[in-house]
Amino acid sequence: MDETGAAEINRKIEQFKQKMFEAAGKALEEEGEYVMGESVKICPWDTGTLSGTGSVDDAKITHDSVIVGMSYATDYAWYVHERVDDVGNPLPGRKPGTQTKYLLGPAERNKSNMLANVMKMLSRVQV
Repeated sequence: MDETGAAEINRKIEQFKQKMFEAAGKALEEEGEYVMGESVKICPWDTGTLSGTGSVDDAKITHDSVIVGMSYATDYAWYVHERVDDVGNPLPGRKPGTQTKYLLGPAERNKSNMLANVMKMLSRVQV
């Protein structure tokens, strides 16, 4: 194989890699939106401020990873999220059906669906 052929192969590999990362990012953004929707349903509610600040970031692609962040934007969101009982279980909120660990819980429950969706999106990638 000459240098031109090797360069073409490397170019195709990089194109394929970029498309894979973009597909993974799209799938993770979709899953992030689903998780956030589930999270808002169980987010502790007093005035509604906390639950109204949930957001999902656009995918960030680096040379070797894809990251999609999810967060709530109040100065007390972390405190409310991390409160647990003596054995580490989420605490119920004032409003029935709400609890602490309101973002982690839905993310953990959706892991298998998240993986399946990412794999489905990756299987569709073509160069």
